[in-house]
Amino acid sequence: MRRAKLRSKSLHDPSRIPVPPTPPPPPEYSIEQVHPVLPVHAPPPRSLNRLKVVGLRTILEEKRQATDRVVERKLVPKRKKKERVFTPVDHVVVRAGKLNAVAPTSMWC
Repeated sequence: MRRAKLRSKSLHDPSRIPVPPTPPPPPEYSIEQVHPVLPVHAPPPRSLNRLKVVGLRTILEEKRQATDRVVERKLVPKRKKKERVFTPVDHVVVRAGKLNAVAPTSMWC
């Protein structure tokens, strides 16, 4: 029994309990060591309609530029038309009568 008492005393001896190290003190910041804060942007306009108008304007301009390119590409012929496709005529038949193609001043024959 004596052994058990000695053993329990040695286990519960306060000198055997490890003491945690004290943490270092927090660093003291001076005014020079503080990092500068990024500048704050101006708040958005009260009405978001201005932003919407600018966005829509850019969208419409881009769309117009894209369609202009398509129209220009469609209107420009890829190759020259041959002259033999067009044959000269001296008159054109219309429901009311013959239309003279040679002399535009005297329309009806």
